[in-house]
Formats: sequence, C-alpha cells, structure tokens
Amino acid sequence: MSESVKFWRVVRWADKYEVSQSRSIDKLSWVPVPINLNSNGYLEMMEKDNGIALFGCWMAIIQVVASCDLRGSWVKSNYQPHNIRSLSIATRVDRELVEEVINLTLQVGWIEEVEMPLSELVSSIESIRDYRKLTKEERKHYKKPHPMEVWNNKFKPNIDNSHPSDRQVCPKERRGEEKREKERKEESVVV
Repeated sequence: MSESVKFWRVVRWADKYEVSQSRSIDKLSWVPVPINLNSNGYLEMMEKDNGIALFGCWMAIIQVVASCDLRGSWVKSNYQPHNIRSLSIATRVDRELVEEVINLTLQVGWIEEVEMPLSELVSSIESIRDYRKLTKEERKHYKKPHPMEVWNNKFKPNIDNSHPSDRQVCPKERRGEEKREKERKEESVVV
C-alpha cells in the first residue's frame, strides 16, 4: 500500500495570492496579498485580543508557503509537510501563536488539510522542478499545462463548502443579481 502524506494548503491560493507577474516567476521574492478588510475571517481574527499578532504571523506563514515548490501548499523541499515547529522556526514566531493561527485559519476556511499519496506529491514537485530547468525558449514550446496549473486544478474548491469569509458581495453586484432575477420572473410571466 502506498504511503500517504497529510499537509495543509491555502484554499484557492492561485486565485488569492497569484497575479500574472507572479505566475511567470519561478521563485517568488514577494507575494500579492488580497485586501478584504470586511471578510468574516479577517474580522474574526481582529476580534481576538492578539489579532494584530495573529495577522502578522499569517502574513509570515504566507511568505514561507509562497517559497515552497508547490506554492500555497505547506510542503518543504524534502517532501515533508510543514508543522507548527517548522513554521515557527521559519517565521521566527512563537509556536503558540503559529498554532493559534493554524487553528483559526482552518476554522474560517483559509486553509485546509489535504491527504494524498506520497508518490503523487513527489511527482508533482519534481514536475515543477523539471519545468524550472527549461530555458525560456524551451518553455515556449512546452506542450503540457504548467505544472502549477495542474497542481491547482487538483484542488478546485467546492463552492458549496466555501467559508463565508471567502466571498463578499458588493451592493452593486447584489443589485445586478436582483435585476437579472426580476427579468427572469418577468420573462416567465410573458410565456
């Protein structure tokens, strides 16, 4: 039987923490961060007495996982998952604070625990490393999808299970939805 490995990963990493410029860079030296000060997850974090420290720790963890081969997945270069101790060492943040951030971000749906066969994890990391070895010219003729794209597609979120902190609907969007619903009702009356 194949050995499996459990690790954490940031939910919808590619949608939240990647932009066109970052996708073209093999090793990131910066991370785009979404601004959503009204999200339920952010509000829950800031309600805590140590909310600012929790957010700072979260941002430090984001920087660590951005430098992983499988961006957004908490897996080290030796194929071992990050744990509270390794993240505490990498971020230079107190273990208790790291643990509190992990528990909170699991609760609000910012991260998830994933389990997969170790062989599949190693294969995914190796395909990304092989891709990085290609020259720019070789990449132009690369016929397969980018390895990170393949990796992100393995974990497409189920919208029904997404946490409310994931999405905020602005009033303008809501009015557009209401207008479309009204038009649908009027069309059904006409028929």
